[in-house]
Amino acid sequence: TSTYCSLELKYQLKDGYPPMRIKDDRSLKFYVEAKSRDQDYTKYPVCVVVNSTFEVERSDERATTYEKNDLNTCIAPLRYAALDNYVENPEGPMNFMAFARRVAEDMVEDAAYTEHKLDIYQQPDNIVSIEDQLTSDLVVGVSFKDKSILQRFLSVHAIKNQYQFRVEKSCNKQYYVKCMSGDCTWFVKASRVGHSSTFKIRELGTEHKCSFDVRASGQRQATSNVVCNLIKSKFMNNKTSYTAADIIDDMQIRYGINLSYHKAWRSKRKAIDEVRGNASDSYDCVQQYLEKLRAANPGSILKLCATPDKNVLYVFMSLSASAKGWKYCRPIVVVDGTFLASSYGGILLTACCQDANFHILPLAFCDVDSENNQSYLWFFNKLQTLIGDRDGLCIVSDGHESIKNAVEKVFPNAAHCLCTYHISNNIKKHYKKEVQAVKDSFHAAARSYTVEDYDMHMSEIEKLNPDVITYLEKIGVQKWARIHCPKNRYFTMTSNAAETVNSVTKSIRDLPITTLLEALREMQHKWNVANREEAKATFTTLAKKPHNMLENNYKAASRYS
Repeated sequence: TSTYCSLELKYQLKDGYPPMRIKDDRSLKFYVEAKSRDQDYTKYPVCVVVNSTFEVERSDERATTYEKNDLNTCIAPLRYAALDNYVENPEGPMNFMAFARRVAEDMVEDAAYTEHKLDIYQQPDNIVSIEDQLTSDLVVGVSFKDKSILQRFLSVHAIKNQYQFRVEKSCNKQYYVKCMSGDCTWFVKASRVGHSSTFKIRELGTEHKCSFDVRASGQRQATSNVVCNLIKSKFMNNKTSYTAADIIDDMQIRYGINLSYHKAWRSKRKAIDEVRGNASDSYDCVQQYLEKLRAANPGSILKLCATPDKNVLYVFMSLSASAKGWKYCRPIVVVDGTFLASSYGGILLTACCQDANFHILPLAFCDVDSENNQSYLWFFNKLQTLIGDRDGLCIVSDGHESIKNAVEKVFPNAAHCLCTYHISNNIKKHYKKEVQAVKDSFHAAARSYTVEDYDMHMSEIEKLNPDVITYLEKIGVQKWARIHCPKNRYFTMTSNAAETVNSVTKSIRDLPITTLLEALREMQHKWNVANREEAKATFTTLAKKPHNMLENNYKAASRYS
């Protein structure tokens, strides 16, 4: 057994200044330099905060679950700075959490969405950010947050004004560039401000005295990194189709740059990674994301499972609101899976139920490698900690054998019912004789409330195609017929609730794992808020839809004596 912990290191340069974090090699080097320049060894004490401590047990099994309270941690140690760089550094890679929330906004069509504000230190107004690169002027005295921002700014400025430069000197303290033409007087000299990472332009030669054909021949500043920075706003909408050919056309029209297809494609991939998150880095962040989510959403069930070589195998997420809402929902759980289209593939398993007003309440989401006995058994074990062994529990799904096996082991007292729509499709696929009439009679038999009605519709099927009767009996009538179900499955004859969730999440299936989880969390949050507001506006004894159903049935019944 090995023990690991997450540490947070902070120090203060001066009284009244906000604390600075040591989170990577560069910030550590800055602290060491500041410490070495001061002879007072008591200055700049480091505050060490232990955020979390957990133990990891090794096993020879393919998938091993590492427990820490309600979070199963698997990768130890992880690059904890990775997520901080995503959520606390808006000048670095595009904030994947903001993007996930924007995607969730599109999914629920919520025009009143307010973007999450990041807890970052404010920079002085005269410091140029990435977003300012297309509008800021090149003048003496302009400051840049760091050297990389300065480099990008100069590259964009060169592209816009159609000139090229070469780097004369570049180190952690100075940056000096000159025009490509040796006879030209254009140059830029910038240097670091004190011991900070900020760079300021100190000297500047603004006029080009070289010929235009020398300046405009080729464009060495149009690297894939620079082009990525120019086009990444195009990928903020997950439904946007922006191809490498589109990038080539845009760069030609807007900046007069002739890009190769390969460079356009690389620029696109880099832009997508910056906006939506990198697939590989996202797996590095997933453990810390779950830790932060648990801290912000107490009561949530967050689990992680990995192989012995620390590769993520399963991720389970159930928000605390799901546990609270489940108590007041019908004991019907619908389970389904859908393919993910990210670089690593996988399956997204969904479990959901319906509230009193027939609104969908997602209970849990789980990212697994594939639909097999092991993954479904792990998923249902985690789901059991949420829903328990409630009286009258009924689980509705398609006919996947792994679901059947897992339900029998984890929920032996629950009724496992099959989706009648899937059965109907199987009938259509394998039995062609009088197929439409058979399907109609099958649905009528499945929905029957009395044995007499059920027997009548089954007799109709037998007359049309006796082979279908054999098929339905082989499945087990208790699996699909409401009247023969050992539990009350109410109105839930299909897995449409989970299929609806799958349909809504179709646009985010290609996102990296951490971005995907955040988009799902935000989507569910918006649904919960909308349903709560609707419930507050309800003043009838029953919810709105059941009330209307009862009222319509009463009116219909009043016509009979």
